[in-house]
Amino acid sequence: MITILLAVCLAVGCCCLRLRFAAALILGLGSLFVSALIIGWLTFGPRDYMLHLPESLQTFFHPWVLGSVAFLTGMFAATLVPMVLMKGAWNYYRSSPTPVAQNTRSSRALFLLCGVILGAILFYCYIGKELFVPAKDNSKFYRHISIDPKSLQVTFLDPVPAIPTPTGEFYWPFYGNAGCSLDHCRSDDPSLPQIRYNALGLTASGTLQTRTKDQLLWRSSWGSVYTNTFFEYRPEYPTDRIPMRVSVYDNKFESEPPTIVSTPIPDTATLEAIVFIRVFNTAPAGALFVVASYKPNGLLVGTNEYETRGGNWYQNADGTWIDRVEPSGVNLFGIPKTFPVGDYRRNKIDPALPPSAGMPTPLADCICLYYDRNFTVAQDVFQGGSRQAKVLAYQRTYEDSAISTDAAKIITP
Repeated sequence: MITILLAVCLAVGCCCLRLRFAAALILGLGSLFVSALIIGWLTFGPRDYMLHLPESLQTFFHPWVLGSVAFLTGMFAATLVPMVLMKGAWNYYRSSPTPVAQNTRSSRALFLLCGVILGAILFYCYIGKELFVPAKDNSKFYRHISIDPKSLQVTFLDPVPAIPTPTGEFYWPFYGNAGCSLDHCRSDDPSLPQIRYNALGLTASGTLQTRTKDQLLWRSSWGSVYTNTFFEYRPEYPTDRIPMRVSVYDNKFESEPPTIVSTPIPDTATLEAIVFIRVFNTAPAGALFVVASYKPNGLLVGTNEYETRGGNWYQNADGTWIDRVEPSGVNLFGIPKTFPVGDYRRNKIDPALPPSAGMPTPLADCICLYYDRNFTVAQDVFQGGSRQAKVLAYQRTYEDSAISTDAAKIITP
């Protein structure tokens, strides 16, 4: 695609050479200025500018549209400007009284080479930095990082060798063609799965784009349940909402385990979300997890189903995972349509209803109330007529505090 665009720009540039020297040069330098101006705006301008535009203009000023315009104008300038300068220099050189300058092929080749080199320099400086990134070293981990809260530029600090895997906390970067994935991990025992606090998505130049937190919510003999929270930092996407989803994953999935604390949650704490998990026995096959998500006011958002085999997330023969959305799950599985928030916080009584006829008896109900931006969870497991209560706490990492997300609203899609 880039080769085709270069050929088109070259053809258009040749047509522009029929203009007068000054007009062609102004056209080329103007294109270069437009490209540099757009790139400067996307890099240093306000990241939330899309939110302040009317809907009729958001399509035309979308970052992808502006980036495409900058790319095309930059390529056009990178081909036209050297050709114009080469043409002017050649005309001046031909007018020289020196006979050698008029007919030698070497002089023409010299000007052609100078034009190609200048075009390559311009193309790389204004367009190619994000497209042609030199191979990065994947053999180093880092103890710390620094995030600029305005530009979202990530800087790696205190490198350590990747082999053997370091102990304690570290940051693990992996560079690909589209950018860099950066995992914040901890490894205290090489024989155990390492802990992963955050997974950051960076551009090739190191600008933070996304962040994902996977936290272990409930581990039982039937399977493992995780909370996935996604943070978006790209200006073309909404940054005022934080999607959260609770799902069943593999038992060895890299995540952050909770710490059980004895400090009770105060009644004045702000409730962020409610999750109701019901487990059914599907022996001899395994177990069925039904996960229902509620808003803080108790309104049901939706339900999802997950199957496990042998106490682990089940994968079909074709490689797909079982993850069904069942709109009628509230009636089939006995999930409450509205969660009684006030009554439950006072009495701690399981609000589940009996499942429909033909459904097996539930093995257990797990109710989780999320507080403190999902860093604290009040969990109750109802099984065999008894209730087991826990307060789960998760670590607040540097990434959590470096960029404030307090203004964003946690949603359960």
